[in-house]
Amino acid sequence: MKRKRAIKIISRYCFLFYVFSSPILSQEKPQFQIADSLKKYSYEDLYSKFSKNINDLELIKLYSNAYLNKAKNEKDTLRIANGFSQFAFYGETLITLKYYDSIIQITKNNNYNDYPGFGYLWKGYILCDIGKYDDALKNLLIAQKYAEKENNIQQLLTIKQKIGSVKLLWGNKDEAIECFKYVLKKIDHTDIPKDYSIVKNEAYRFLSYSFIHNKKFDSAYYYAKKHLDTSNKYNSELLTQISHDELVAEIEFYKGDYSKANELLENIRKKDSLALTVNDFNFNYLYGATLNSLDKKDEAFYYLSKADSIYIATNDLMPETRKVKEFFINYYKKENNTQKQLFYIDQLLVVDSLIDVNTKTLNRIIQKEYDEPILLAEKEKIIKNLSEKSTKNNSIILFLSSGVILAGIAFLLYYKKQKNKFNKLTIVNKQNKKKEISTIENIPSEVIEQIRLKLIEFEKNNSFLDNKLTLTNLAKQLETNSNYLSKTINHFKQKNYSTYISDLRIEYCIQKLKTDSTFRKFSVKAIAFEVGFNNTESFSKAFLKNTEIHPSNFIKELEREFK
Repeated sequence: MKRKRAIKIISRYCFLFYVFSSPILSQEKPQFQIADSLKKYSYEDLYSKFSKNINDLELIKLYSNAYLNKAKNEKDTLRIANGFSQFAFYGETLITLKYYDSIIQITKNNNYNDYPGFGYLWKGYILCDIGKYDDALKNLLIAQKYAEKENNIQQLLTIKQKIGSVKLLWGNKDEAIECFKYVLKKIDHTDIPKDYSIVKNEAYRFLSYSFIHNKKFDSAYYYAKKHLDTSNKYNSELLTQISHDELVAEIEFYKGDYSKANELLENIRKKDSLALTVNDFNFNYLYGATLNSLDKKDEAFYYLSKADSIYIATNDLMPETRKVKEFFINYYKKENNTQKQLFYIDQLLVVDSLIDVNTKTLNRIIQKEYDEPILLAEKEKIIKNLSEKSTKNNSIILFLSSGVILAGIAFLLYYKKQKNKFNKLTIVNKQNKKKEISTIENIPSEVIEQIRLKLIEFEKNNSFLDNKLTLTNLAKQLETNSNYLSKTINHFKQKNYSTYISDLRIEYCIQKLKTDSTFRKFSVKAIAFEVGFNNTESFSKAFLKNTEIHPSNFIKELEREFK
């Protein structure tokens, strides 16, 4: 699925290509003292040095700043605009927007081929990235007028691609298709640089997405194949295949072939060792929705929890965000958990308000299970029920109040104990170095060594996170038998197979919780599935056994530590 990510990738590429390919545009940036040795360089020299050092932030700052200062000293408006564009390229979002506003301001009364359209274009990109789609579209349409006026085909292609992606994401799919087909036609019939074909490649991807949601699946397959055929020019074979499989999985999902979609997504999960996809909102939503359609509620809960956590951590709003909230409303309704149900009703109302604000002119079409009146009625019903329960419980509260002080003291003692355990856990590495035994009865020494080395690789690749892993299939993976593997683990690890795998998962979990703030926002259930456990209970028991502290308490202490 990857629509948002694809949009961001193509945005960055288009910027780089547009800037580096234009004889007018060049590279610039921050404010500090410029060495006298740089003052003698021409604009072309500075451009060349910048482009050769594009991966070195300090050097591109140096050369771009020299470029901009030169332009200011010579009062060259066009090159000043070029300089601001380079500052914008690597700056923070709000500052970046100010640079594009400056570009627009200083060039709007001049008759330049690229400006001020360039400023409006990239301001539109930035506004889209931060979720202000309405404002983004307004700036893109202004940029389009300037590009058409100047017959600036390259700029126009970039604008059309971006407008199409916004329409695809939130608006009218038919209009999006028109934009992408316009891009393809222009590229095929216009004399533009060959490298611009990456825009063509992404147009194929976007067209496939568009036809998916128009339920024209033959066309979706066709453009998915076109995208695959041209992707190897820009990505590795593995990344190309992962991207294609995810796109096809989305087609299969919306066709209703959930088993096929599930198979493709499961393969992606196994292949994507770099987590380029599996930590993406879209992947987790699609996987969760697929599993939910297959009535695998617990697994669906995990992936949709992960998607929800990613949204909370990034605030990257997608149309599917409300589907995630709807899932949890229904899930907790069936669980009779009114508090959680109420919580997600409130969250869905917030999401809807954000969608309405950002997309009010985009002709948004989103299928809603819960509209606002229904949500508010459901919320009112829950609150009324909770209120009635509260009245019944008043007498109980009076009785319990006598024990509040004692409970408070008990809690403080418990907290102190948990805190000590946490501190101990974060200081001491619990790995016990056991004495290696080079010989095991009835197993050839060379076989022992092979298994030992393969176990090292197994641990290094985090293969123990597979929740379907068993002694039998692990033995098969390591090209040995269960008996040999079990004995080798017993001797070298001083524990049985189950404990060995469980300990590896808990150790991995602890490290990930310490280093990954997004992971800490997951529910305990989601964390359990992420590290290979099939249920919360077994995970919590294993965590407590290894650490002497409950996972929820460990996370709370980590959050306090990082504040």
